Amino acid sequence: MLTKTIAITVTYGDRADMCEETVRRALACGASKIVVVDNGSSPSSAARLLSLATRLGSALDLLTLEENLGTAVAFGEGIAAALAHKASHLWILDDDNWPEPDCLSALHELASDMKGSTEDFVFACSRDTDEHHGLLSSGRDSADVFEPAGTFFGFDLYKRLRPPRPRSSGGTALASRPRLPQAPYGGLFGPAAVFKTAGLPRRDFVLYFDDVEYTRKMNRMGIGIYLCAEARIVDAGSKWVDSSSNRYLMGMIKAQSDVRTYYSYRNSFVVDFQEARLGGSKLRFILNFAIYSLYVLAQSTRAGNLSFAKLYLRACRDGARLQMGPRLSLKQVV
Repeated sequence: MLTKTIAITVTYGDRADMCEETVRRALACGASKIVVVDNGSSPSSAARLLSLATRLGSALDLLTLEENLGTAVAFGEGIAAALAHKASHLWILDDDNWPEPDCLSALHELASDMKGSTEDFVFACSRDTDEHHGLLSSGRDSADVFEPAGTFFGFDLYKRLRPPRPRSSGGTALASRPRLPQAPYGGLFGPAAVFKTAGLPRRDFVLYFDDVEYTRKMNRMGIGIYLCAEARIVDAGSKWVDSSSNRYLMGMIKAQSDVRTYYSYRNSFVVDFQEARLGGSKLRFILNFAIYSLYVLAQSTRAGNLSFAKLYLRACRDGARLQMGPRLSLKQVV
């Protein structure tokens, strides 16, 4: 352990089994401590986490929230706790992120290469289920992999009509590494000073896209986000939407999770409109939003579930009006 790296993870519901393995792997990788935020776990999972904290002693700092307050609040609590412990580096993991044995050492090796650089930076670990990471590793350019300003919920008509570009290479330490416009919480790593500068995630996002808003803010502050392909993470859990048929919207309709659907669309509207406004692409955003909304209506009608379309419109209306905060209870999110 070369530095005082503190890992952070958030768990909820009945997920203590996966969280225990994440804790074990993070410490085995060389983290000096892990902060676990119990975000309203079930009684059985809460008991297991408390037992784990007792066994690990000072290596685990357990923070308990009586109810699920959302990822924005919980990860913010974890980041604040890690900074209070005077960490040199922070390493954020989802409770089902299982890092490979050399994951943390790969991150520190890349951080060492950055010594002397005037740029502030964070790194994103390579996750086996992240489509963005897979495309970048195959040689696609970051500008083609990530959605441009004016996109809505990943949909962009213009991008669908133009071919991808090959990635350009360079000679500096990071020139051949993709610089990312955003990154998820899971696998985010960087010096503690950078997280102090960036502050904490916006609590009023509650759930979903709070990590996108947080890391996009980092980019606007001049903090570089780079993919560390050598730092690999296996995602052990399953996603709430079955997108195996590449039809994400129909997967959301079939999932029948009003809470997840509402926060996904509301928060996406906020971050995508902000990006469009800053990038001078509001008309592009309006066009993409209109086309996507017609698609939602058509698919909801096809599925015989017009209530989904109504929930979608409510979420987007609240996003447009910046009616943030906990509008729907998270009790059904398990």
